[in-house]
Amino acid sequence: MRCENCGGTWTPPKDTTKYLDYCPFCGFRVLNPERAQSYFSLNSFLQYLVLVYGKELYKDYHKLNNLMCDLAPCDKRMKRIYSRAILDDKLSLQIYELFNGASKDFENVISQMVARFSDNNFYSREFGEKVLREFIMIDGMIPTGSFLRESIKSCKEYDFSKISNDLFEHIGYASQYFFVRWDDGNSAEKCIIKDGTLVIGDFAFANSKLSSIVLPDSIRIIGRGAFYGCENLKRIVIPPSVTSLNESVFMNCESLTRISIPSSVINIGKYTFRGCKKLEDISISSCVMHIGRDAFSFCSNLESVFIPSSVACIDDWTFYSCENLTSVSIPSSVLHIGESAFEDCVNLKNVVIPPSVKDVDSCAFGFCESLTDITIPSSVLSIGEATFVGCLGLSSITIPPSVMSIGQEAFGGCENLISISIPSSVERIEEITFAQCCKLKHISIPSSTDICYNAFGEEAY
Repeated sequence: MRCENCGGTWTPPKDTTKYLDYCPFCGFRVLNPERAQSYFSLNSFLQYLVLVYGKELYKDYHKLNNLMCDLAPCDKRMKRIYSRAILDDKLSLQIYELFNGASKDFENVISQMVARFSDNNFYSREFGEKVLREFIMIDGMIPTGSFLRESIKSCKEYDFSKISNDLFEHIGYASQYFFVRWDDGNSAEKCIIKDGTLVIGDFAFANSKLSSIVLPDSIRIIGRGAFYGCENLKRIVIPPSVTSLNESVFMNCESLTRISIPSSVINIGKYTFRGCKKLEDISISSCVMHIGRDAFSFCSNLESVFIPSSVACIDDWTFYSCENLTSVSIPSSVLHIGESAFEDCVNLKNVVIPPSVKDVDSCAFGFCESLTDITIPSSVLSIGEATFVGCLGLSSITIPPSVMSIGQEAFGGCENLISISIPSSVERIEEITFAQCCKLKHISIPSSTDICYNAFGEEAY
């Protein structure tokens, strides 16, 4: 393998290449062909390429085309089509320019691109849509509605009892750069990482009795699950050289009370702080662009959180069961609120959904029992299933004329909901949408809207 940053070359040990994503000389992320070919969809494959090379790769369409021809997870016919789209139609370059442009109406511009691409190549609009959508990234590329969510759910659950701790044990060139195994992990409580260390390996301290650790400023990468299950760890300072908090890195650190995320961090991975029950305060840098699913779920002591304006999506389950969360600031950059994003936040009282949001997914605010008032902006096109189910304190809600669909049980169990007006844009009121809304006295439904026979029924209860 070769690092494009420092020019260093090395031969990874046998059967470990799937773990080697960083240069052992400078810590720079490198392309791992084995990992690239492990993805099941073109979209997830492209996300990986953007993670390695940055969104500027979309500008270097010859390089992007070569990488796709060599490594992309699709058949030869599709590779030829994508090659034509990249080289002849400059599709990736158009998307790069769109992302860096001033246009806010992404969906409209993308629809025009689909039509132009389809017509030029005599493809159907449906096929053109499929081809173009594969180029839309989560991290650093165009954020558009539901496409912000992960395109696949291919990551497996980790069996922490089987993680190898000697991955780099016999690699001479890496020993001074990587910290892989904590030999005293079963008994010692304090650890100081020597200066010059670049990488904390995957699960290096997982399930240990660690209560205190000092990380030098040389650290660039903290691996997946590095501090997973460190129940005694109370506080940690993340060095300003770290750019990403990888998945599960502090998961189930039940004694962690506070943490400050430096401005160098642009990505908070999924499950990063899941189960940090005593986490009271967290400072999220304004440079963070992506917060992964389940990142703060079950942080039961977290009272408030400020989401920076650089974030375009509140992912699925992000703040699930944050029982003490009373307020949250959603910036106008957010376009999508994911499934169960705030579900079971029983003390959440006030939420302002910004006018940038296009869709609110299923159970996004389910069982937020203290939520008394919420305004849905005119930008929202759909309200998912059970979005506000069990919001016992909700007394009124305004649905704007932009909403075209309301999912089943969207307002089920809102026992104090008194009045609601359905806009003419909604074609159908689904089953049990208002089930057990026992105080609902005033409801305005346009004559053009179909009403399911048990839309107000109690069959589900």
